[in-house]
Amino acid sequence: MPEICPTVLAADEDNYRIQMERIAGLGHRVQIDLTDSVFAPSKTVDPGQAWWPIGFRADIHLMYK
Repeated sequence: MPEICPTVLAADEDNYRIQMERIAGLGHRVQIDLTDSVFAPSKTVDPGQAWWPIGFRADIHLMYK
């Protein structure tokens, strides 16, 4: 069955936290987009800074050269 999965794409830790808090009560899965500004034009938080709510599954979309 298809599943709607919110995506988080945040340029800094504060925005990342805000987005995660916003989706925390909405489901059980999140896609986290991480980019390096080389492979993709924008820069997001680093992979080591990625986290997700307890009980969530996370799909990591890593766009790094």
